[in-house]
Amino acid sequence: MKGLGGDRCYAGNMKTRTIPRNLLPAAALLVGLLGAGSPAFCAEAGAGAQPTAGTKPMAARPVLAKGMAAELIIQLIGKPIEVIPLTVEGGKAEKWIYRRVVDKRTTQTAATTHDIPSLVGYSINGPVIGTAVELDYHLLHVTIYQVTSLLVFDGHLVLAKQWMEKSQSIDS
Repeated sequence: MKGLGGDRCYAGNMKTRTIPRNLLPAAALLVGLLGAGSPAFCAEAGAGAQPTAGTKPMAARPVLAKGMAAELIIQLIGKPIEVIPLTVEGGKAEKWIYRRVVDKRTTQTAATTHDIPSLVGYSINGPVIGTAVELDYHLLHVTIYQVTSLLVFDGHLVLAKQWMEKSQSIDS
């Protein structure tokens, strides 16, 4: 099984939570709101997990697992930056959003040009004045975020999804 960005991975020791049949349409709706995808964190990297032959052990890091209590999630990775309440029958559902800066850089870029008077050569009659193109440089600020979305139903983790977002701004 692979971790982030790979195939789905669920450890065999995870606690599962059964959703009653009458709540299955609501659960399917919630899954659709978050989007189906790989879990954000692989449970096999948790405490007690042993590396398979030919692999290196993973560094200790917080691991989320399906069915984990909301209080434990907050202890492991902190409070979310945004909590979106979702309307469902039969329980309380929330979408928790976490955003972490992965990369932040600033580069100088030529955004525009303008013409300036310039000496372009000499002729029999003397110097020749023409125009030359001058570049206007601006700073481009780029920030890349790792966004994690957790679906919490009745105080327990049901689904997790992760993706990258890019933010850009230009100083003039």
